[in-house]
Amino acid sequence: MKETDTVPITQIGDSKILIIDDEPVILEIIKKFLSRYEFHNIATASSYKEGYGYFNTIIEKINTVDLIILDVVLPDGNGFELCKRIKTERPNIPVIMISGYEINRIYEKIVEAEADDFLVKPFDGVELAMRVNLHLHKKFSEHNNLLTMGDESEAAQNVNSINIKRNCPYIGEAVNNYIVIDSLGWSKASAVYKVVDKETHKLFAMKIIVFPTAEQGEMMERFAMERDLIARCNHPHIISFHEKGTWGNVPYMIMEYFESIDLEEYLVSHGKMAYKPFCKVALQLADALTHIHQNNIIHRDIKLKNILFNPEICDIKIADFGIAKHPDFTSLTRTGYVMGTPMYMPPEVFAGDKATLSSDIYSFGATMYHLVTGVPPYVADRASDLANHHRDTEPSPITLFRDDIPVALGNFIVQECMAKNPDNRPNSMKDVEERLKELTI
Repeated sequence: MKETDTVPITQIGDSKILIIDDEPVILEIIKKFLSRYEFHNIATASSYKEGYGYFNTIIEKINTVDLIILDVVLPDGNGFELCKRIKTERPNIPVIMISGYEINRIYEKIVEAEADDFLVKPFDGVELAMRVNLHLHKKFSEHNNLLTMGDESEAAQNVNSINIKRNCPYIGEAVNNYIVIDSLGWSKASAVYKVVDKETHKLFAMKIIVFPTAEQGEMMERFAMERDLIARCNHPHIISFHEKGTWGNVPYMIMEYFESIDLEEYLVSHGKMAYKPFCKVALQLADALTHIHQNNIIHRDIKLKNILFNPEICDIKIADFGIAKHPDFTSLTRTGYVMGTPMYMPPEVFAGDKATLSSDIYSFGATMYHLVTGVPPYVADRASDLANHHRDTEPSPITLFRDDIPVALGNFIVQECMAKNPDNRPNSMKDVEERLKELTI
C-alpha cells in the first residue's frame, strides 16, 4: 500500500494513538488526559517488544496508527532505538517521546531518533493534548496537500470533505504577520507561544484560545477582558500589550516577550530566594500591583506561577490577568464560584465575599511568604481545610525558616499583609511598597 493510498478520516478525534510505556499508571493517566479532548481510539503497549510487535502487525494498514507516544526508557529495550526504527519504516507517523530526563541531557539522542516532539515527566495534560492535536493536524494537512495535487482523483474529492478540528497553530506556522517558533506553556483555556514578526524579526509572546475552549462563550469573553485589561497597563514590571487579532475564528493577543522562568519554576529549581534578590522582587511586585490598582483593576490571582522572573537581571513581570476584574466590565463570576488560587487566597474570598484591593494585598503577602520560606503558608489535602487554615491559623514565623530575614520584615508580611481581617491590612499597595522600602533598604 502506498502512503498516498490511505483512507481519509473525518476528524482528528478518530485518530488511532499508540502509547508505549511500562508504567501502568502513566498509561492510564495519558489515556485519561486524551479522552478529555475526545481522543478515544487509543492502544497501549508496555515494552519495546510489545510496542514494536503491535506496530509491525499493522504496518500494512498505515491509518491504523496515526501517532505514537513513546517512553524513552523501556524494560526490554531503548526507546530511542524503537523511535528510529518506527521513523525509518513509516516516517509520516509522528512520535512524541516522554521521559523523566530533562531535554538538555538527551537532546542529541532525540534528534538522532528523529522524534517529532518531546515532553518531560510530569507533564501537563492540556499540553499533551495540544501537542497531539497539532502533530495530527500537521500530518493530515501535509497528507491532504499531496492528495489534492491531483484533484481529479476520487481520493482528493474525499479529502476535500474532511473536517479537521484545530484551533491553535503548530510550530513553524504563520499566524498573520507572525511565525510561531516555540511553545511557552498551556492552560485549560489558552496556549502561549514564542513568535517572531516576519517584517521586523522582533520576538513576541502570543496568547491564543485553544480547543475546546474556543467554542465556549464565557471563556472567549474572559479572554477579551484579559486582553483589554493588560492593554490598560503600562509598567516595567507588567508584560506589555502589543496588538490583538484573530486566527480563523480564534482570538489571540501579541505581548512583550520576556526571557524568563516563572517564580514557581525558580523556587523548584533554585530553592528559596536569597535575601537581596527577594527584597528587589518584592518591591517590583508591589510597585506593579500599585499601578494595577491605580487603574482600578483587582488582579485576584497573584501567585508565583503568574510572575515571570529573569534571574540574570533580577527582574520580574506580571504575566497573567486571566481572572482580573475592573468595574467597567460585566462580571463573569458565577454565583457561589470562588475565583483565585486557594494556596494564596484570603479568608474573605473563601467565605464568598467579593475580592477587593485588600484581597490582592493578602495574596501578595502569601506569595512572598512562599518565595522567601520555600513553603506555602498553609498546606491541606482539601480546599475546605485550606480555607479553615487561612481563616483561623497563623502562619509559622518566617524567621523559623530563615535567620537572615529581619524580624520586622517577616512580621510585616505575616501579621499585616496576611492579616485575617482586611481592615488590619495596609490601606493600599502603595502603603505596602513604602513600608517595604523602609524595611529593606
